[in-house]
Amino acid sequence: MKSKILTFFSICIFSNIFVFSVLNSQIENKIVVKVGDAIVTTSDIQNEILTSLIINKQDVTQENINNSKNSAIKSLLNLTIKKSENEKFEITDYNKKDLQEYELSVAKSFNTNLDGLRKIFKLNKINYSLFLEKRKVELIWNTLIYNIYKNQININIVDVENEIEKIEKTKKNEYYLSEIEISKIEFNEAKLSEILEIIKKKGFDKAARKFSIAPSSQNGGAIGWFLKKNLSKKYLEQVQVLKLDEISSPIINDDSISILKIDKIRNIKKEINAGEIKKKIIIQKKEEKLNLFSRSHFSNLENTITIDFL
Repeated sequence: MKSKILTFFSICIFSNIFVFSVLNSQIENKIVVKVGDAIVTTSDIQNEILTSLIINKQDVTQENINNSKNSAIKSLLNLTIKKSENEKFEITDYNKKDLQEYELSVAKSFNTNLDGLRKIFKLNKINYSLFLEKRKVELIWNTLIYNIYKNQININIVDVENEIEKIEKTKKNEYYLSEIEISKIEFNEAKLSEILEIIKKKGFDKAARKFSIAPSSQNGGAIGWFLKKNLSKKYLEQVQVLKLDEISSPIINDDSISILKIDKIRNIKKEINAGEIKKKIIIQKKEEKLNLFSRSHFSNLENTITIDFL
């Protein structure tokens, strides 16, 4: 049985001698790795590398091919181990909708439909059937893991209810802002001192009407209610440290300088559908447990299966 360290060095050694030309697809197909009773060939590796490059929209150059070798080999080893385990337990069921959605999402990333995606694969001499088969193996593996561990994924409802309660208490701050906008050309220390003096003596609205070049000057600088997420980074940095009725430091824009004032602050309580949120939290927690079982199950297989580089 090979150790993980030996496997890692075998991959490195093999990747250094496995080189194929970007333009030449004529490679003698040889068995290069035995994973238990299964095999991985040079053709499998070539197809995996090209598939990865095309899907990730990378140029098919020798440099990118070389950089992709180790990850491609590792991916094929993992896939072969999972496929063998699926066959051992005679699992063939999988979520066909998930496969269809995956296929459509890849097509969409290329701004095309399924026929267009198949043409892209054909043009680049990539085996489309193997591309789908790889995803199918992963989905069957998910079925296997669920069948084995489904009785161990009970969720603590108290924890779920606590999370729902936290979400229900979540509030969002919304700010009613006013602004004074001054042209960069006209703005200087003297102008700032003059504006601050008017604000101190007559109020922000009077200063806005007198100095601001923005349309909001007609409303005394008032620009309305804003959630944090709707503010630009520059504005948010100022607003989130201000208290009610405080004014900001000058904010430098492309062509102007702005001064903000918080007139009002209110909290908006999030309206949620507790039933829907509960379902989502339970699904998420179950997926987290299944992912944990999946990693553990695979790790045990990886430590026991024989991997031979020929």
